[in-house]
Amino acid sequence: MKRISRLSLTVGLLVCAVLLLAVVTACGGSNEARTLEGTKWIMTTYAVPGTMKNALATPAVDATFSAPNSGKGQVTGSGGINQYTGSYTVNGSNLTVGAVSSTRMAGDAAAMQQEADYLAGLQSAASYTINGDNLTIKNNSGVTVLTYKPGQ
Repeated sequence: MKRISRLSLTVGLLVCAVLLLAVVTACGGSNEARTLEGTKWIMTTYAVPGTMKNALATPAVDATFSAPNSGKGQVTGSGGINQYTGSYTVNGSNLTVGAVSSTRMAGDAAAMQQEADYLAGLQSAASYTINGDNLTIKNNSGVTVLTYKPGQ
Protein backbone atom coordinates (compact mmCIF):
# COMPACT_ATOMS: atom_id res chain seq x y z
CA MET A 1 0.00 0.00 0.00
CA LYS A 2 2.87 2.37 0.79
CA ARG A 3 4.38 1.66 -2.64
CA ILE A 4 1.17 2.71 -4.38
CA SER A 5 0.97 5.90 -2.29
CA ARG A 6 4.57 6.82 -3.09
CA LEU A 7 4.02 6.05 -6.75
CA SER A 8 0.86 8.14 -6.83
CA LEU A 9 2.66 11.00 -5.09
CA THR A 10 5.58 10.83 -7.53
CA VAL A 11 3.27 10.76 -10.57
CA GLY A 12 1.23 13.61 -9.13
CA LEU A 13 4.36 15.72 -8.59
CA LEU A 14 5.58 15.02 -12.12
CA VAL A 15 2.21 16.03 -13.58
CA CYS A 16 2.27 19.25 -11.53
CA ALA A 17 5.82 20.03 -12.70
CA VAL A 18 4.87 19.52 -16.36
CA LEU A 19 1.79 21.72 -15.99
CA LEU A 20 3.80 24.42 -14.22
CA LEU A 21 6.40 24.35 -16.99
CA ALA A 22 3.66 24.67 -19.61
CA VAL A 23 2.15 27.69 -17.83
CA VAL A 24 5.52 29.42 -17.39
CA THR A 25 6.39 28.83 -21.05
CA ALA A 26 3.02 30.15 -22.25
CA CYS A 27 3.25 33.27 -20.08
CA GLY A 28 6.85 33.92 -20.96
CA GLY A 29 6.10 34.64 -24.62
CA SER A 30 8.28 33.69 -27.50
CA ASN A 31 11.88 32.65 -27.08
CA GLU A 32 12.59 33.68 -30.67
CA ALA A 33 15.43 36.10 -31.17
CA ARG A 34 14.48 39.65 -32.10
CA THR A 35 15.23 40.89 -35.57
CA LEU A 36 15.74 44.38 -36.90
CA GLU A 37 12.39 44.22 -38.66
CA GLY A 38 9.11 43.63 -36.89
CA THR A 39 9.92 45.61 -33.74
CA LYS A 40 9.18 49.22 -32.87
CA TRP A 41 12.53 50.30 -31.41
CA ILE A 42 12.61 53.07 -28.78
CA MET A 43 15.89 55.01 -28.57
CA THR A 44 17.60 54.82 -25.18
CA THR A 45 20.92 56.58 -25.87
CA TYR A 46 22.46 58.59 -28.69
CA ALA A 47 25.89 59.92 -29.58
CA VAL A 48 26.97 63.50 -29.24
CA PRO A 49 30.59 64.53 -29.81
CA GLY A 50 32.71 62.68 -27.28
CA THR A 51 29.98 60.84 -25.35
CA MET A 52 26.61 59.11 -25.29
CA LYS A 53 23.54 60.82 -23.85
CA ASN A 54 20.44 59.24 -22.38
CA ALA A 55 17.30 59.90 -24.41
CA LEU A 56 14.86 62.41 -22.98
CA ALA A 57 11.98 60.71 -21.18
CA THR A 58 9.56 62.50 -23.50
CA PRO A 59 9.04 62.85 -26.32
CA ALA A 60 9.92 59.29 -27.31
CA VAL A 61 12.15 58.72 -30.32
CA ASP A 62 11.49 55.52 -32.23
CA ALA A 63 12.32 53.57 -35.37
CA THR A 64 10.49 50.84 -37.23
CA PHE A 65 12.36 48.97 -39.95
CA SER A 66 10.17 47.38 -42.63
CA ALA A 67 11.06 44.01 -44.05
CA PRO A 68 13.58 44.57 -46.82
CA ASN A 69 12.82 43.64 -50.39
CA SER A 70 16.03 42.47 -52.07
CA GLY A 71 18.00 43.95 -49.15
CA LYS A 72 16.26 47.36 -49.27
CA GLY A 73 13.71 48.51 -46.73
CA GLN A 74 12.06 51.56 -45.23
CA VAL A 75 12.77 53.01 -41.80
CA THR A 76 10.08 55.23 -40.29
CA GLY A 77 9.42 56.74 -36.91
CA SER A 78 9.34 59.77 -34.71
CA GLY A 79 12.39 61.89 -34.02
CA GLY A 80 10.57 63.18 -30.96
CA ILE A 81 9.04 66.23 -32.62
CA ASN A 82 8.85 65.26 -36.29
CA GLN A 83 7.94 62.10 -38.18
CA TYR A 84 10.67 60.80 -40.49
CA THR A 85 11.16 58.24 -43.21
CA GLY A 86 14.14 56.93 -45.12
CA SER A 87 15.42 53.96 -47.02
CA TYR A 88 17.91 51.44 -45.68
CA THR A 89 19.84 48.44 -46.89
CA VAL A 90 20.99 45.53 -44.82
CA ASN A 91 23.55 42.88 -45.65
CA GLY A 92 24.25 40.59 -42.72
CA SER A 93 25.06 42.94 -39.85
CA ASN A 94 25.90 45.83 -42.20
CA LEU A 95 23.29 48.60 -42.16
CA THR A 96 23.18 51.67 -44.37
CA VAL A 97 20.49 54.32 -43.94
CA GLY A 98 19.95 56.64 -46.89
CA ALA A 99 18.79 60.22 -46.83
CA VAL A 100 16.02 60.79 -44.29
CA SER A 101 13.17 63.22 -44.84
CA SER A 102 11.00 64.54 -42.04
CA THR A 103 8.20 66.91 -41.26
CA ARG A 104 9.29 70.39 -40.16
CA MET A 105 7.52 71.13 -36.90
CA ALA A 106 9.22 73.10 -34.15
CA GLY A 107 9.40 72.08 -30.53
CA ASP A 108 11.31 72.43 -27.29
CA ALA A 109 14.99 73.32 -27.88
CA ALA A 110 16.33 70.24 -26.06
CA ALA A 111 14.01 67.89 -27.97
CA MET A 112 14.90 69.55 -31.26
CA GLN A 113 18.63 69.12 -30.55
CA GLN A 114 18.09 65.50 -29.59
CA GLU A 115 16.18 64.94 -32.83
CA ALA A 116 18.96 66.49 -34.93
CA ASP A 117 21.58 64.35 -33.15
CA TYR A 118 19.40 61.26 -33.53
CA LEU A 119 18.84 61.70 -37.27
CA ALA A 120 22.55 62.35 -37.81
CA GLY A 121 23.37 59.16 -35.89
CA LEU A 122 20.81 57.15 -37.83
CA GLN A 123 22.19 58.33 -41.17
CA SER A 124 25.74 57.45 -40.06
CA ALA A 125 24.76 53.80 -39.49
CA ALA A 126 27.20 51.20 -40.80
CA SER A 127 26.36 48.14 -38.70
CA TYR A 128 23.97 46.86 -36.09
CA THR A 129 23.77 44.17 -33.44
CA ILE A 130 20.87 42.85 -31.42
CA ASN A 131 21.80 41.44 -28.04
CA GLY A 132 18.75 40.13 -26.22
CA ASP A 133 16.30 43.03 -26.36
CA ASN A 134 18.86 45.72 -27.17
CA LEU A 135 19.59 47.11 -30.62
CA THR A 136 22.92 48.89 -31.08
CA ILE A 137 23.82 50.87 -34.19
CA LYS A 138 27.45 51.74 -34.90
CA ASN A 139 29.05 54.05 -37.46
CA ASN A 140 31.80 53.08 -39.92
CA SER A 141 34.45 53.67 -37.22
CA GLY A 142 32.78 51.06 -35.01
CA VAL A 143 31.58 53.71 -32.55
CA THR A 144 28.12 53.22 -31.04
CA VAL A 145 25.85 56.04 -32.19
CA LEU A 146 22.40 54.78 -31.14
CA THR A 147 20.93 52.23 -28.75
CA TYR A 148 17.33 51.09 -28.54
CA LYS A 149 14.99 48.87 -26.56
CA PRO A 150 11.80 47.34 -27.92
CA GLY A 151 8.64 49.41 -27.63
CA GLN A 152 5.12 48.28 -26.85
